[in-house]
Amino acid sequence: MFTRRGFLSSSVALVGLFLLSGCRHTVQIGSPTLLFRQGETGCGTGDGSSEIIGALGMIRFSGAMTTPDPCHHLEAMLESTNDLLIVHITARSALGPDEFCVKCIGRAAYSGEIAGLRKGHYTVRILHSEREIKRATVIVH
Repeated sequence: MFTRRGFLSSSVALVGLFLLSGCRHTVQIGSPTLLFRQGETGCGTGDGSSEIIGALGMIRFSGAMTTPDPCHHLEAMLESTNDLLIVHITARSALGPDEFCVKCIGRAAYSGEIAGLRKGHYTVRILHSEREIKRATVIVH
């Protein structure tokens, strides 16, 4: 026969096991990281055709962005939600207040990688400022 203390201990243990049996524990192994490189800049127009390719543990992308002048530099930020990855690319002036730049529309090439991904299907969007340039679903091996 159970004592009152024994009964309470076993009841608490059973309730705890019952509650834990319904829990799922998910472990996130790191998070996706963005490596971004700006390439050559110059005068020219047109957002070049962006390319998105799935690879082993990562996604590679490349393209070109139109800038107000060739003296702007590109910055990128990664937004990730589950299997959706959005690369935000913006152009920032690299000139100081007393500097000037040749007056032409600029074009800057870029490339990058999204690393630290698990195997699976991902939808990748490339945005130049707020305008979507490319959307693709790729497989990461």
